[in-house]
This record gives sequence, structure tokens and C-alpha cells, in this order.
Amino acid sequence: MLTMVVAVARIGGVAFLEHPSFPVWIATKRPSSIWSSKMARWLKRLHCAQVLTFDQCLMGCEARKPTTLLLIRMQSLREEILSMGTGGRCNHAPGAHRILKGKDSEGMFNTAVAKIYPMKLNAAIARAIYHSVSGFAHLRERVEPLPQCLETFLSYDFVEQSKVQPDCYF
Repeated sequence: MLTMVVAVARIGGVAFLEHPSFPVWIATKRPSSIWSSKMARWLKRLHCAQVLTFDQCLMGCEARKPTTLLLIRMQSLREEILSMGTGGRCNHAPGAHRILKGKDSEGMFNTAVAKIYPMKLNAAIARAIYHSVSGFAHLRERVEPLPQCLETFLSYDFVEQSKVQPDCYF
């Protein structure tokens, strides 16, 4: 995904990358996170990129679900989310959210409710993409040339399919 986001940034397109927010409560232990990778740190420095951390409960998720988005040319999404709650962060009363631990009474994992984007978030993403494409596509911003130190990130190291979990199940 990071490779694709770099490619989109270079050609003047619109993209976003979502991942759980960086776990600051354990930062001293240097946890593994996409947000601490070299490529993500480089992307965050681009003029066309913005990073936004927010709580998906503001968009209708039953859980708080702190999430970070790396946005490429999607300023309107950032503005919309920051206008909600307390600067995009939860403003609900304590205990208002479903806990994402364990299983419910039917044996289903409680994390399941947080796997699908809430409808409001999908709509906000769609609006932002439309706004960006219709308003900024003619600018054709580019990041050139790609620093040589990043070329290794753009290589494709394929492994046997048997060693990779499928993207989806039919």
C-alpha cells in the first residue's frame, strides 16, 4: 500500500491509507507500526500529504477505534473530521462505547464491529475524493525525482502464494 501511495503522490493523484493509530501508551517500547516505517515517515513530509488521527465513533462506529489516516490531496476529509467531536477525537461520555476485547454472548469476537468502516466515514471519504479530483486534478502536483534511498522500498519482493494469507475469502 505504501508503494501505491508513493506512486499516486508522484503522479498527482488522490489516495489515503488507514491503519490503527500509533499506540502512544507503549511508545517507549518502540512497537511495530506502519506509521514508524521509513516510507510512512517520508510520505508524511510531502506537501501533498497530511496525517490525521481521529476516533471512528464520531462517524458511527460502536467502538471508539482510534485510527490514523495518511491523506494524499484530501484536505476536505481532514477538515470534515477535525470539525467533529473534539478536533476529531471522541467527546462521548465514559462507557459509551463497545469494548473491543473478547467475545460477545454469541461467541463472536467483539473486534468484528470495528472491521467495517461506518457509513458516515465511507461517505466522507467519497466526498473528499470527489472534491479533490474535481478541484485539484488539473494542478498535477508531482514529487520528482524520487530520492534514491526510497527506491528499495519500491521493489516487489514476491513470496510463494502459499506463504501469504489471501486478501479475501469466497
